[in-house]
Amino acid sequence: QEICNNLKIDKVEVRTEKDHDVKDYIQKTETEWIELKFPEELKKVHDQLKLVIKKRINAINQLGHQLPTNINKSQLLKSQRFLQSKIGKGQADFDTFKIISLLAEILKIDHALELLECQGIIPTNVYLNKILQEGKNSKTKAVKNLVIDPNFKTAIILVGSLIKRNIQHPKLNKLNELVMQELNDNQDTKIIVFTNFRDSAQEISRNFDQYHIKNKMFVGQAKKNGLGLTQKKQKEVLDQFRNGEFQVLVATSVAEEGLDIPKVNQVIFYEPTASAIRNIQRRGRTGRLE
Repeated sequence: QEICNNLKIDKVEVRTEKDHDVKDYIQKTETEWIELKFPEELKKVHDQLKLVIKKRINAINQLGHQLPTNINKSQLLKSQRFLQSKIGKGQADFDTFKIISLLAEILKIDHALELLECQGIIPTNVYLNKILQEGKNSKTKAVKNLVIDPNFKTAIILVGSLIKRNIQHPKLNKLNELVMQELNDNQDTKIIVFTNFRDSAQEISRNFDQYHIKNKMFVGQAKKNGLGLTQKKQKEVLDQFRNGEFQVLVATSVAEEGLDIPKVNQVIFYEPTASAIRNIQRRGRTGRLE
């Protein structure tokens, strides 16, 4: 409404894919949601990380800043901004700084939970061990407190055990099944697998390699942990994909917009997206007219 007022717009018209002047230009697409059971082995790690968070929420509540037990990330960030604004106004005391430190610890473990639930064992292991290494070298109290927490230590041990036993998130097996089924139906098919994290993209790509599924990773230009594609290399990968030299592109968010990605037969979201816009952009990579 504010935009309409500022631009003196009197009328707004909306078009959907069902409107007569649009539907002729829309390709029909099908969407399928696939639910998987969270394995008991992963639940044990999940429970330990939840205990780490629970202890810190209890400590924050005792300091007078009340948080719900089932707090989500947006609420955590809101609390963090509120307390930081108090510091900016010169209204903070020792307890305020203590609560901010505890919130930082919770946010780190919340991210670990997201990796465990949505990405799998390998990315979770990489992240937890990164915190562990930071705890040895960092002077940051939040990190140091985490690495000495018994439940945090137990979570790392459990994750290491899962890796040794080659226990994976069920998503990987299901992903293999979906991709191989599509390839069996159509050898010339093109598939994009979207994932939010580079560590997950690497794991997915290695997984496909084991099953001799021709694939390439497509990530941003910035180097992170030694992984990044120059603009020239990005173009080379897309050209190979377009020419059918490999069938599966494993991509992070860099492939969502602004690039000439060829039409594909199937787009797989390795995890749900938090943004409606990103959801639309990813979906839009399939169902295109030539």
